[in-house]
Amino acid sequence: MQRMPYVMSAWFRMAGGQTTLLEAMTFATKASTRMGRTDQGTSMYDTREDEILRKMSIGMKTSFIEWNDVKINVVDTPGFIEFLAR
Repeated sequence: MQRMPYVMSAWFRMAGGQTTLLEAMTFATKASTRMGRTDQGTSMYDTREDEILRKMSIGMKTSFIEWNDVKINVVDTPGFIEFLAR
């Protein structure tokens, strides 16, 4: 029987480090070959021109990692309160 993948989303306040956390997890599990940084415009999650310019997530991005034979779908969400759905 195949295991269902887990889903993880990082929900913090603005500049709480959720994109940095997901970058580190992606790099540590070898799902990415580099550790990107939001403040340097090299994040694999913040790729839009306005996100790079503002150095913050504006849109939601998804990716996946594997850890101990478990697939984990990760979701990077904006931390700014105006981006939350009502």
